[in-house]
Amino acid sequence: MGASTLGASGLYSRYLEPIGSGLLVFLLVAGVLAVPFLVLQYRRRGRIEPRAVWVAASFTLFLVCAWALVLLPFPNDIAKYCATNAPKIQLVPFHWVTETIREASREGTGLGSLLTNGPLVIRIFNVLLLLPLGVFLRRWWGKGWVATGLIAFALSLAFELTQITGIWGLYDCSYRTFDVDDLIANTLGALLGWWAAPAFRMVPERGDVPEVAHPARATLPRRFLATLVDYVLALVAGGALVLLAGAFGLVLDGAQVGRASLVSGLVVITVLVPALTGATPGQWFVLLRMRTTSGERPGAGALALRTLVLWGPWVLAGLAASAAGTSPGLLLVLGRRRRHGRRRRADDARRRTSRPARTCVGHPHSRPRRMTPGPAGQQIESGIRRTPRRPGG
Repeated sequence: MGASTLGASGLYSRYLEPIGSGLLVFLLVAGVLAVPFLVLQYRRRGRIEPRAVWVAASFTLFLVCAWALVLLPFPNDIAKYCATNAPKIQLVPFHWVTETIREASREGTGLGSLLTNGPLVIRIFNVLLLLPLGVFLRRWWGKGWVATGLIAFALSLAFELTQITGIWGLYDCSYRTFDVDDLIANTLGALLGWWAAPAFRMVPERGDVPEVAHPARATLPRRFLATLVDYVLALVAGGALVLLAGAFGLVLDGAQVGRASLVSGLVVITVLVPALTGATPGQWFVLLRMRTTSGERPGAGALALRTLVLWGPWVLAGLAASAAGTSPGLLLVLGRRRRHGRRRRADDARRRTSRPARTCVGHPHSRPRRMTPGPAGQQIESGIRRTPRRPGG
């Protein structure tokens, strides 16, 4: 990142905007990698280790935000930018010191002036950029300070080369400065993070997390993850079968393609594959196996019945939803609400019919009141109240 002088208004916003973009990219990356990562956790440890999940998520967030800070923002008009700007390469070590002094002589050396001193602030951010890398390398991966410095230098060099090549040729010119001071600051920041790592106890040490643990039981998260993997693979396998059928002249319309893909894929993934191997692909990934009460592998008939019970409601809901123009999940929720509504109305009706009739007027917790005839056939309410007995009276 270049060390050019910036105005106070844009000095810090140039870092906040890329961090916000990095958070959005992180959510996308986490959504794509979540299932493979959890599967890997079950294959390696037999369970989901929260500390490993925390390290993976936080380290991924750090890397995404670091690259966002390096690459963003992009020029609005790259053609115009390339026509008016030549590649910038700064190879003089500690040139930022001269720029900082020049800026301080013009703006002052007070605290407020230093906080808006562009070269100084940029250098501080470059030091902080790879500080988390040193923490992760020492605590989680157990690296020494030499290895940490080399890894940080290599990553910083990748930053600078990506900038000077216009993201490796994606742009016609470089829109950032190749600065040797950035290499020095990034490497120094990682070393500072390595030295300060013992204070960052929120990052666990890898030795505290067991690598291998044999699963004792089929927990609900494991079953859910296996089912999710089977569903995705069923869609892929079913889609391949539909394409193969189309190559042989079997043409289906849009609605039929979706149904045929899901049904055929479920038959392959949840019936044929476990009949041969004893587990669906999703179950294999999370170390689960299907066995009968006698310990044998279930047959094709039992597997077909299991698939019908487990997936049949969703397939039927999908057929009904396609006819109603809504989603299967929404259709099941609406049907459940209707059933609960009918049950609630029936319960209310039974309570009203079984409620005893009141023979008096007044508060429901008061004692019974006797109704006596009054003049002209009117009913006169006479409450029978008991006077509280005084103590000792």
